[in-house]
Amino acid sequence: VFAEKDENDEVISVKPGYDEQANIKEGAELLECVITYAGKGGTYHLIGFEPSKYIDSRGEYYKNLVRGWCYVHPAKDIGLGDGKNLRELQIALNDTFNISNDRVMLATLPTFKGRKMALEDNPTVYIEPEHIIELENPKEDLEELRIRDNIDGALRQIGMIKNEASEVDSIWPTTMGGLPDKASTTATAVAGAETRTNVRGNFKSLTFEYTFLVEFYHLILQMTHRFAKPETLVSLIGEKLAGSFDPSADYTYVPLTQNIEAEASKQKKIQAWDTMLSRVAGLVKVAPKETVPIIAMAIGEISKLLGKDFRDIEIMLQTLAKANPPPEGKGAEQTADGKPPPTSNQMGGEQSQQEQMARATGNIAGGSF
Repeated sequence: VFAEKDENDEVISVKPGYDEQANIKEGAELLECVITYAGKGGTYHLIGFEPSKYIDSRGEYYKNLVRGWCYVHPAKDIGLGDGKNLRELQIALNDTFNISNDRVMLATLPTFKGRKMALEDNPTVYIEPEHIIELENPKEDLEELRIRDNIDGALRQIGMIKNEASEVDSIWPTTMGGLPDKASTTATAVAGAETRTNVRGNFKSLTFEYTFLVEFYHLILQMTHRFAKPETLVSLIGEKLAGSFDPSADYTYVPLTQNIEAEASKQKKIQAWDTMLSRVAGLVKVAPKETVPIIAMAIGEISKLLGKDFRDIEIMLQTLAKANPPPEGKGAEQTADGKPPPTSNQMGGEQSQQEQMARATGNIAGGSF
């Protein structure tokens, strides 16, 4: 092509660099372009010829197209999805339903059969409220055409097709909130079906995330670098990171399913941290300086497991621990205010916690002191 560029060496417009015989003209250069033709029959006309706008931070062209797979196929580059396996079963189910629905419609609509000679020149043969059809011999001249609307066979066939589809897709009624078809189905069988469905679903999610979301994440980085304005970039990642934004850096995308733990696993961890926290809390009087950071860390880990709504608790606790460090002392010989514990008698014995609480009330056995 022959390219027209601006002062920043950016391509503004291009013109074809070859003649009608597809020979390259002198002075033309190779650039990726988007070429659009409009055709009718065997005649095509060039209606669009523009340079490709999709260039990454390294100056290389890329395609703004991402494809996701449910299952990776060993021979087909396009992969494999659930629709490929379920297509024929869905056609069979639709056909069976349509046929049974036609039978129900025929059984619902009133249809009559009558003797030809009795119906000629008889304008009263029609249905209307309070209308009487005039016949000489009603039992022989006119009779209702009855069509049975029994579609039990079609329903059984639909059920068989749905079972086959469930086997192909590994999605059973119990995994969608339904009950088993048979009342004798055991809870163990239901749990086994749900486990297999979870394995299939997790595999599909994992495959789709690594074939679609990883490439999509790379595409977002490159298109942000190419098309985003500086103020847009600042609003996306902040002013501190905007200056060092490099879409070609070695970023690592971690799929969402790898980051989110199961809720049951989180609850187990919270229970373990809570048990550890209750044990460490009993050592505060012995070694407050050493145990307070451990308590702060445990509460912080519990806050992380509970989610971002509780993340402020961890930050506030860390700030409080830095602002008010535990006072120096001898563990059990030190009270909360940092002063030595009071004595109980002239021998210098320390007051117990119960005695301190009783003396703080100012009353013992009805007397004041």
